[in-house]
Amino acid sequence: VKAKNFIKPDAGFATYEEALRGAQHIIVEKLSNRPDLRALVKNEYFTNGRIVSAKTKDYKPNSKYAMYAEFSESVKSLQAKKSTHRYLALRRGWQEGELKVTIEADDAQLLKSFEAAAMAVTTSQATSFLAECAKIALTVHVNPSVVNELHGVLKERADEDAISVFAENVRKVLMS
Repeated sequence: VKAKNFIKPDAGFATYEEALRGAQHIIVEKLSNRPDLRALVKNEYFTNGRIVSAKTKDYKPNSKYAMYAEFSESVKSLQAKKSTHRYLALRRGWQEGELKVTIEADDAQLLKSFEAAAMAVTTSQATSFLAECAKIALTVHVNPSVVNELHGVLKERADEDAISVFAENVRKVLMS
């Protein structure tokens, strides 16, 4: 209802829908940039997230990634030194186009937190609009950012562990 007050053709908001879309962009940006909400999402993905892989249309018969064709493991366990090699294999399969790799978390619970933040002060008329803003902020802005960060952390950790194992093996060979 208040969006009608913001219809200003000279400012690029010629219609009610354009004014609502402008308001939506502002609200989504504010929610996406809240450090407390970003920390909540990051904690959920790092603590309870799962890496899931599946075959793509480019999956080859007798693929070296057969073990990962239908794979799921917690992010936490993939960070353990004995498991990081699995992340590197998943990543290679993903980069070669044979695997689709996703990281999943409890988005339903996260969405409730985003909705609560969006609806701190609201009327019943704005509830569905703010819920949609919360969903966009979480799924389009924050989740992809956190997932990219998580992939970076897992890759760095796996690389460090691989180098450590290689160095230990070289040391053993040189000492024998």
